[in-house]
Amino acid sequence: MNIIVDLEAGTIKDGTEVVFRSPVDCSQVTGLKVYHDNGIVDEFMFADAHGNNVGDIDHLFAENVAVKVILDVTTGMAFVQNADTNAYLEGRFDQLADSIVNEASGSIITLKDSSNRELQGLKLKGKNLLRPSDLTYLTTNGALTEEKTDTGLILTNTRDTKDFRLYRWLPISALDGKTITFSAKVKRADGASSDMLFGYGSADGAIRNSYSGNSLRDKNDIVFTYKVDSTLELAKDCEYLIFWFYAQSGTVEFYDIQIEIGSTATPYVPYFSGEGVTVKVMGKNILNFDEALNANCTKDGDIYTIVNNGNGRRFGNTIKVFIPAGSKLRINCEIVETNTTTSGLPLQYSVKYEDGGSAEIYYTNHNSVWIPTKTVIGLQPYIDFRDENGYTKIRNSQLEFGEVVTAYEPYIEPQTLVVSVPDGLSAGEQFEVDDFAQLHTYKPNTTITNDVGAIMEVEYVADTKAYIDNKFTELQNAILASGANV
Repeated sequence: MNIIVDLEAGTIKDGTEVVFRSPVDCSQVTGLKVYHDNGIVDEFMFADAHGNNVGDIDHLFAENVAVKVILDVTTGMAFVQNADTNAYLEGRFDQLADSIVNEASGSIITLKDSSNRELQGLKLKGKNLLRPSDLTYLTTNGALTEEKTDTGLILTNTRDTKDFRLYRWLPISALDGKTITFSAKVKRADGASSDMLFGYGSADGAIRNSYSGNSLRDKNDIVFTYKVDSTLELAKDCEYLIFWFYAQSGTVEFYDIQIEIGSTATPYVPYFSGEGVTVKVMGKNILNFDEALNANCTKDGDIYTIVNNGNGRRFGNTIKVFIPAGSKLRINCEIVETNTTTSGLPLQYSVKYEDGGSAEIYYTNHNSVWIPTKTVIGLQPYIDFRDENGYTKIRNSQLEFGEVVTAYEPYIEPQTLVVSVPDGLSAGEQFEVDDFAQLHTYKPNTTITNDVGAIMEVEYVADTKAYIDNKFTELQNAILASGANV
């Protein structure tokens, strides 16, 4: 059983000895964890087999820092004595199941009501349901040939006829009743015509009925949405979802093929099975501005100064981030002091993309949402000076997921868990991560991401006050939206 004691800021001060006592045998007590508000988790194992005294743990507590102490015991009532004030916190503490355990899902998860506690569950599944190498070739009606690539197909027809190749995909039952969206990019389509059709078919392809089609000719992107429905006349006597591709006197090549559940096409991610996924848990602010420090960017306390030793652009070092394509973010900072005229906004960033490209953004302190079109792995802050010997001082730089700028929170070093994905996962199959308890959330804001765009489903312990406040806000907004009075 987890016994949890909340100690408010100042209850335990630096140098305090903490004694744990119980009226029953605590031989099963194994240790304690201290959760600091800044996200640091300290652990201490009991030297005494009965857990009567944890000894000197001065280094665990900083003055005026709120902490949580967790004892792992099997039964009984626990007492916590603050030896500094001789004040007692006592009571029978409920098991974790009696707390508010909330759920959230997505490839990026932002929690606004979390507590400083371990995750209660973590599940993953791939977003992309289609792996080109898994398409089962059934038949062709001509000279059309194919070459499979990592993310797509190349189809070539040397004849001046519209020939096709037919592929079987998943059983209809796997996605029956679900709305799915197909998306792909066309690299070239130099023939007289080229088309892709989706529909229902028999196992051998003898029966095939077109449900939706798309011309590939002279298109850069393909997107179409459909609902799988086994009750349709088109699906009669069919067991599988079918693709077939037409090409005439030329080659069509397309890549980044993705099929996902839902009615909106999102940025491409590979199909995953038997690979590693890195899950990161961090605070709201995902920008570690300390990484920018160099000769042009210095730090004094919480203030960063970017200086100019002549006209021109002065860069800090690149800050490592991981931002999936299509994310919505806000960038903000506080300008403390400047003695220079700059081009554009006071602080700008050069974006480093995963594919090696780069671009510039000007969204710092700007009333705009930043939506990167490609996965971002770095941000390099700079100022475009127009005066010699100029400088600009800033603080409270923050990058957060979402469309609204919120109050500044310091950057917290991410927790990282590398998850091995089981081999042989079927399309859209979810699996549970065993080591989820190695990760913990922060109070009250937590951001959870992963490096392959997998859909995550988490269970976490909510902060009671934040949870209730958010529910009241949701209710109030719903009432206002309905036109009623609050």
